[in-house]
Amino acid sequence: MGLVSFLSCFYFAFTVLLLFKKKSMGKTYIIFGVLTYIFVVGYSSIPKIPQQIQGISIFIVFSLMVCIFGLMFGIMMKVFNKSNKTSVIASIVSSSILILILFNVKGCLTYMYIPVLLYMLQNKININIDKTVSI
Repeated sequence: MGLVSFLSCFYFAFTVLLLFKKKSMGKTYIIFGVLTYIFVVGYSSIPKIPQQIQGISIFIVFSLMVCIFGLMFGIMMKVFNKSNKTSVIASIVSSSILILILFNVKGCLTYMYIPVLLYMLQNKININIDKTVSI
């Protein structure tokens, strides 16, 4: 099983876990499930895309893969620890580790915008989860 297949199964399992906790997670499971679906469909359609735009499509799909990975760990920390700061740190660290594992130096520099993006996204998700829990 390749890395992408493993991550796709892992993302699906996490979406199911969020589905079981939908009272405390709000619509987060829908957002995570849609992102996972877009990733799987996008990755599977890369060979069918014309050669001219294959490079940009690979960049977008791998960016989405790293973002989903970071969001998954951030949401997991929010579920188990209930701390916004811990979830943001887990999101940034997990995505940075995945970037370091997958890419060489040039690739790492190319994808370094993702931890900053995850900082903003994880804060917004934490606010939405807190609103859902307080209702």
